[in-house]
Parts: sequence; structure tokens; C-alpha cells
Amino acid sequence: MTFAAFIISFADDELERRAARFVVHNEQLDEWLAHTSIPINIIAMNYREGDRRVDPRITYHDIGPRKTSEARYEAFRIFYESDVEWGIIMDNDATLYRSLQHNSAYGLIAEMSRNLGAYRSLGLFFPLNPAKSPFTKLLADQMHQDNHVFTRNMDLKGSMVFVRNFRAAAEAEVWPDVSYDWCEDGKLAMDAVMLGHSVMRSENIVLRESGLKSSSFGTSTVDRKPFMRAANARMVHEFGFPLCLSNRFPHLLDRRSWLTLVWNGARQLIVPK
Repeated sequence: MTFAAFIISFADDELERRAARFVVHNEQLDEWLAHTSIPINIIAMNYREGDRRVDPRITYHDIGPRKTSEARYEAFRIFYESDVEWGIIMDNDATLYRSLQHNSAYGLIAEMSRNLGAYRSLGLFFPLNPAKSPFTKLLADQMHQDNHVFTRNMDLKGSMVFVRNFRAAAEAEVWPDVSYDWCEDGKLAMDAVMLGHSVMRSENIVLRESGLKSSSFGTSTVDRKPFMRAANARMVHEFGFPLCLSNRFPHLLDRRSWLTLVWNGARQLIVPK
């Protein structure tokens, strides 16, 4: 099997938030069922009778409520124990934009599946985040119309990440670090690079998230910067020099010198569609 989705999904006890989560999550399932043919695994937390959809492509894996990094760890475990070559690990509100301006969108999966061997040098990759990167001109140019373009990028957003099955390939496995409550997705990217895997951004797909507070694991009212700074300072201590905190944005990492030291392989992969 080439691709499968592994979605972490938590259902609140509070009825209004619970209902809002399921509205968003069901819209997500509608998208992935309609626009792909891949199996969908749901790591279900705090689900009750009647919460599960009946569809031959959906499998539920019930676990107890837990924090995000631990839930993602379970998604990785289930993925690595499968025969799937690429797992799409995502939150329960993550989809892809799919109008003409968004290039391959869900079609990336079928396009890659036709020539999967050409992507062996990829370790992890993730979509463009429209909140951070302008994409309209980039995705419209002829090179991106004709090719899949992957570029080295460490700004991994854990809401959707494509992971090669390192266990099936008998390679070093990368796992979410459950000791992190913040910036665990950045830690995942750095651990992958330290194990010799590439981390890249796909320049043919664009992430879409619901943006509803009721659907997210955290809350948008919290000032994230102190928590991010503490987590990133811990990474500086763990990975050592030349990794450092950014002078301009001290809650973020400056990975430039560190990447030069540890990165192996090409900085870009281009594969004809």
C-alpha cells in the first residue's frame, strides 16, 4: 500500500466544543474520502457511541485522552506497524486547498504513487503554509506545473506531515518526542535530520486548516511565545552549538549554521509529475 492517513482526533467532554470539533472533523473526512482513495486511520480519544462514521475506508484506533505529542506518537506507532509506504500524520482539521491555483492538491498522492521509487531520498515533507508563504505565483510557474518540487525547509507544522515508513525500509525510525509539550513538531524535524533523513516542504500542495478554536488542541488566547522560547532553549541545550535562539525573534530557533553542519544530501528534489 502506498499512502494512508493517520488522524489524531480528540472529543471534548464539554458538549458545545465537542459538537464543533465533530463538525470540522467530518468536513475533513468528507474531503479526504472524496478526493483520495487512501485508507484513513483515526486515533480516537474520548469517543462515545455514535461518534464513529461507518465507512469501509475508515478504521478507528481508540486510546485514552492524551497530549498532542503522545497522540502523534500513537499515530506513528500504528503507521510503522502497517505495510503503508507513506503515512500522512495530521490533526483532525487538516485538509488541502484544491482550486486550480493550488497545483496538485490531493492529486499529489496519485502522482507520487505512479513513480514512488523516485522519492526515496525524501524522509519527511509537509505542505506550504499559506499563513507564512505566498504561493500563487510559485505554484503557477511552469516548473511547478510540470514537476513535483521539494525544498529543504525545517519549519514543519505538525498539523500535516508526510512520513516515509522507515521501519519498512530498515532505516532509523523518527518519533515524536513525548517529553515536549511545545514545539514538538520542530523537534521532530531536527531529530529526523540528525538520523540522516531529509525534511522538505512540498511546493505543490497548500495546507488548509479550519481555524476554529473549538477544533484545536490548544487555545488561541494563550501567549505562545514564552512556551516556545522555553522549548526551543531546551533544544539549544540538547543539540548544542551552533544551534541558537534567534536574535531577532528569541522565541524561535536560528538553525542556519546547525543545518550547514548536519544536513546530508541535496537541498531540493524535482521529480516530473
